[in-house]
Amino acid sequence: MLHQLAQDRIGIKQHGCNLNNEILELHNKISPRYSQSAAYHDTPGFFDGITFPYHPYLGGKASFIMLPTTYKDSYLRVNRHKILALDDAKAQIKRYFQQVQRTHGVFALDLSLAAYNDIHYCHKLYAYVLALITSASSWVTTATELCDWWEQRSKVTIEESEYEISVYFPEALTHFSLQIHSDQKVREVDGMKAHIEANMLHFSNIEADSCAVIRLAQ
Repeated sequence: MLHQLAQDRIGIKQHGCNLNNEILELHNKISPRYSQSAAYHDTPGFFDGITFPYHPYLGGKASFIMLPTTYKDSYLRVNRHKILALDDAKAQIKRYFQQVQRTHGVFALDLSLAAYNDIHYCHKLYAYVLALITSASSWVTTATELCDWWEQRSKVTIEESEYEISVYFPEALTHFSLQIHSDQKVREVDGMKAHIEANMLHFSNIEADSCAVIRLAQ
């Protein structure tokens, strides 16, 4: 498959999101680009309370990134003979999406092709989700693009002093956001352009080997 796709590594998803240490060790041996296998079986939510990509710990840092899945189409089934009402499904998805927005995490949705045959309103729900996501201030991307950005982001270094924060970008990034957890307000940003919203800073089109100096009000 890798040869046919002309790729060195691709992402994977364990059938049924059935995970244990043995399966994770097998994933680690084949070293996929990422895994989307972390999700609860019966209820939506944040697997192990995590809304961000992470490397599983398997006696050390795993070779792949885990992208936790927030919502699967299987959650739409109340039991073998009943599905959740469309309005209830919309409200449930919206609630979790808004929680992800507050934490600036990843909202991963898993709607399978099989669901389009089994759940009569699935096409309407998918249209609603697309409208919900695109109307919000969010980055709509693929799993591969997200992993590329996450690895680039992990190389960014931050140094702090009492009234100054230096952020160094060794590689180019399309965008980067930084929240300052301080009672002091951001006074100015030197070295790079940034959009400032209270203590949240947004950088765009970042060049490699660039540095931003954030100065706080004294």
